[in-house]
Amino acid sequence: MGVDSSQGSENMGRVALKVLFALANEWKSTNEELCKLLNVNSVEVIDSWRVLEQNNQGVSLAKDVEENISHLIAIYRLTQVVFPGKESSWIRCSNQYFNDRSPYAIMLNGKTGAETVRSYLEALSQDNYM
Repeated sequence: MGVDSSQGSENMGRVALKVLFALANEWKSTNEELCKLLNVNSVEVIDSWRVLEQNNQGVSLAKDVEENISHLIAIYRLTQVVFPGKESSWIRCSNQYFNDRSPYAIMLNGKTGAETVRSYLEALSQDNYM
């Protein structure tokens, strides 16, 4: 028996929210910061997603929100590769590459900020493998 696309989308949304809130906990993100990271206009949306996640319910997320979550996941994974054991502290520390701002502060600029941090980490991770 197949799964219809709306059910599949809701399952993906459920998993995405589970990972998102685990990252938010790891990074000690506030709901206001999550709004900026995801380019969401309302803390109430984050609150409603948190309730859905806690009840293990599915939700269909907008494509741009899914993309923003994917950047955050990639950033976390890359920090594990580049800075093993320091993932949470690195994200909040000032960094000369970002003009003495933390990568997290850059990420709060929304999608372009997250893309900037992700690109930086991807370059560093390639250096680690060479």
